[in-house]
Amino acid sequence: MNKIQLSYTNMSRTTTNTLDNNITIVATIPGLSDALLRLKRLQNDVQTHSQSQATNTSGVTAEKNIVRDKLILIILKICAAMIAIATNKNDIRLKSKFSFKKSDFPRMRDQDLYTNAINIYNNALPQADKIAPFATPDDIAQIKTLADEFFTLLPLNRTLTSQGATSTANLQDTIDSIMELLTHTIDPLMKPMEFLHPTFYSDYKNARKLIDHGSRSSKNGEETAETTA
Repeated sequence: MNKIQLSYTNMSRTTTNTLDNNITIVATIPGLSDALLRLKRLQNDVQTHSQSQATNTSGVTAEKNIVRDKLILIILKICAAMIAIATNKNDIRLKSKFSFKKSDFPRMRDQDLYTNAINIYNNALPQADKIAPFATPDDIAQIKTLADEFFTLLPLNRTLTSQGATSTANLQDTIDSIMELLTHTIDPLMKPMEFLHPTFYSDYKNARKLIDHGSRSSKNGEETAETTA
C-alpha cells in the first residue's frame, strides 16, 4: 500500500468510526446504515488485499541469490580445472567449452546462468575421472544439484511477484469503490445533518479530510483531495 492509498484508507476508517459513534442518528437516516455496512465490507477487503500485496518475496529472492552464488563458485572451479586439463592435453576444442571469464557469470540473467551451468556440467562429466587434482567428481555433480535447485526457485519467485501485482490492482479497485461510496452515497445522505445535527456533521466533515500523505492544501486551508459535498 502506497502513501496515498494509506491516506484514503485511514480517512475512510476515521469516517467509519465517526458514524459508529453516532449510530443512533445514523439509524434514522434512510439508506445510511446499509451504506455503512458496505463501507465496512470494503475496508475488510482492503485489509485482505493489502496483506496479499505484502507477501514477502524477499525470502525467496535471498535464497535464490545464495544458491546462485554457490552455483557460480562451483562453475568457476570446474571451468578452471577443465582449462588446466585441456591446456595440459593441448586440447583447444575442450578448452573452448570452458573459456568463460569470471565476470561473465554475475552479469548473466538467471535463465542464461542455468543453461550455461547445465552445459558446463554435461561437458565436464565425461572428464570426471581425469579432473583430479584440480577438482573432484563430486564437484562436477554439485553443478547439477545447485543448478536444479536454482531453477526451482525461479518460477516460484515469478509466481509470488505476479500474485503481488494482482493484489495491488485489487487494492486500488477496492479503494476506488470506497471513494465512490463515500462521495456519491454517504456524503449526500449526510448533507441534511448539517442542519439537523450540526455537531455530528462537523465531526463527519473533519473525518472526511485527507491527512498525512497524498493531500494538498488549497489557499483556504481545505484539502483539495477532499470529496465531501
